[in-house]
Amino acid sequence: MGRYLAIFALLCCASRVLSQDGDTRIVGGISAPISRYSFVVQVLQSGQMLCSGVFVSRRCVLTSANCIAPTNNTGQNPENFSVRVRTESLNEAGTEHALLTTEHAVSALEVHPNFNRTSLDSDLAILVLTRNLTPSLLVSPVEVALNDAPDNASVAILGWGRLHPNSPEAFSPTLQIAEVTTISREQCRTRLPQQPVTDNMFCTVPLIYQGYVCAGDKGGPVLHNGSLAGLVSVDEHCSPNLPSVNVRVSQFRTWISDMVKKHNSGHTLGGLSATLLIFTLLTSVKLNL
Repeated sequence: MGRYLAIFALLCCASRVLSQDGDTRIVGGISAPISRYSFVVQVLQSGQMLCSGVFVSRRCVLTSANCIAPTNNTGQNPENFSVRVRTESLNEAGTEHALLTTEHAVSALEVHPNFNRTSLDSDLAILVLTRNLTPSLLVSPVEVALNDAPDNASVAILGWGRLHPNSPEAFSPTLQIAEVTTISREQCRTRLPQQPVTDNMFCTVPLIYQGYVCAGDKGGPVLHNGSLAGLVSVDEHCSPNLPSVNVRVSQFRTWISDMVKKHNSGHTLGGLSATLLIFTLLTSVKLNL
């Protein structure tokens, strides 16, 4: 995620401005507390970071179809993919927490049947883990929004993508979060004349000197009022001057629910914990998470 971030943390009743060496002074921000946003994961192919994703159940990870969908008719082997989770874990007594990184094998890939690689319409896919996450891993699947975020609304983007367009690192070592604003599809089409913007998409733009998506953020969540309103679909622009295109997740609740039930992961589309919701309210000034 672009490192031009400016997020103010109420938790410490303070804000901080960071700068980097060089001629350009940028406003830096904070990393998202992974213990609170552990539903945001890294999707790997052959052990290499590919894109971001979100748990919608304890077995199903929602991501961008153009991240994992085959480019030919041979299909993709689920065994080539894995999901890296960074979260808290309980000890055997259930009394202490520890930060933990785990990697989980994938047994199946589900790409939305209407996905169009040219237009990127219906750009959703689900990676099914070989088994449910163990209860000791403190991961609360994200809640899928019932409704869209309105135009001109403040939303939050999270992802593991690059911190700078020219960064040699393929992804950020820490989960990043930034505030952006939704714009109308008409405005988005005007600003991205070469990019199809269908009715199943919506767009966001960065605030002045704040964050924007970059390579690796694809499949990451767009949160509005604590719920999953969108998934980042296009992260190649990596520019503060261009909108980010996202999937309207509310349009696909039925399909997501069907996939969760199909793979019997024991979870519906709710699931944002009260602890997470309270924490996000306490740690945000302007972000409507």
